[in-house]
Amino acid sequence: MPNKESLAAKAGLLTFDVVDSINGVEVTYWRQIEPLLNKFKNISPLKLSIRSFDIDTKKQVKRDISISLLSLNDSTSLLQQLGIVRSDLFLLEIRSKSPADLVGLKKGDLVVKLNGHNVQTWQTVLDEVKSFSPEQEHLQMVILRDGSEKTFSVKPEQIDLPNESGATETRYAIGVVPAILSAQNSPYFQRTLNPLVALAGGVEQSWVWTKLISISLVRLVQNEVSARNIGGIITIGRVASKSFEVGLVAFLKMMAIISINLFLLNLLPVPVLDGGHLVFFSIEALKGTPLSFKKLEIAQQVGLVLLLSLMLFALFNDITHLISSW
Repeated sequence: MPNKESLAAKAGLLTFDVVDSINGVEVTYWRQIEPLLNKFKNISPLKLSIRSFDIDTKKQVKRDISISLLSLNDSTSLLQQLGIVRSDLFLLEIRSKSPADLVGLKKGDLVVKLNGHNVQTWQTVLDEVKSFSPEQEHLQMVILRDGSEKTFSVKPEQIDLPNESGATETRYAIGVVPAILSAQNSPYFQRTLNPLVALAGGVEQSWVWTKLISISLVRLVQNEVSARNIGGIITIGRVASKSFEVGLVAFLKMMAIISINLFLLNLLPVPVLDGGHLVFFSIEALKGTPLSFKKLEIAQQVGLVLLLSLMLFALFNDITHLISSW
């Protein structure tokens, strides 16, 4: 809670708590809270069923709290008088040794302003960070902590992440994770799925990423995607490390995406790859006789040169990105 002296905080409501019900009426979205408070404003005490989530232990704790409404008036909204604030602008996690961590931002800080602009939604933060340029030197962030405003100067870092087409893209980040956008769609409350449903979901996501990466490869050949997006073992290591810092789920998803990349790469019609062998089998099926050993040997050598050239080019890109990020 931004103000520990508020009625809600004194009653035991904590930052990142999820309100499940108010006086027995189920709450699913933030927009339901204020109408329900107005409905029950003449009934005191107000009874809230809430869930607290411990990020470290990954455990939920359900509890009930009561808030006295006797001292409230009609001059301002009940939300303001109770001190209840929506959680999407609170910082849920601070990545270790990130720009946010180095300047002193903490879990539970409420983002109020960024570069002099009032922040209404998390999209504002994303847009400001995304549009950052080295000439700016830093972002000016104002946060609310324990009821008082604090100002921090944060310099975003460059990181390499895959975009929607599967290509690697250099972006700016400050190393923070926002809190939930709604009580129903929390990023850290995991739904338990039937194994068959989970398997179907995995197949669906694999197909989606296969299409995106295939489109990216086609655009790469058409020169619509820069060849500088080709990354090698260093990029894989950096992306894997960054995703693991976010969490195990993000890490496993990234490993799956990398595996799909390698699967599609292996199907390219290049000798020494499985795709090249399929081409040879197709030629043999059409001719009725296998290719001569000499032709196969030459094809394998050409394929090996192409593959090594691609690996060296990817390594060159990795080193270039690594140097530019320092």
